[in-house]
Amino acid sequence: MTRDTSIEAYNKIAENKLLKGLKLKVYNYLYWNGPCSSREVCAALSEGKLNIGGTYSGRLSEMRDTGVLSEVGFKVDDDTHHTVILWDVTSKLPIKIPKKLSKFDALLLEIRKIADQMKEQGPLFQKEAIFALEKLQEKGDPF
Repeated sequence: MTRDTSIEAYNKIAENKLLKGLKLKVYNYLYWNGPCSSREVCAALSEGKLNIGGTYSGRLSEMRDTGVLSEVGFKVDDDTHHTVILWDVTSKLPIKIPKKLSKFDALLLEIRKIADQMKEQGPLFQKEAIFALEKLQEKGDPF
């Protein structure tokens, strides 16, 4: 059964190839079969292969973070008798998640901000900040 709210998103994702590989497989499965638990998605997509459940279940939280999937409820799993999350598609298109900066890159960014602020205090302070920044870049990532 398809949901009217997600048909437009589904079509745009397919036409513009906004999801690829395993993410597209998971999205398609949930679109046509959701809501489903992680175990149900993995069982359907792993085609009987052992130890690849994490391959698919890891995509669920990644896709939740980009907005195309959401946790829509809970149920008791028939096999494990544990309460599990039910996943389903949303009517949203995926957003890009900013890459996490390394400690070194975060430090460089902070130094650049300080250098910009120091422009107001005069060129001598700015030169000192730029000099410190260049020295850090020469040394590479110390972390």
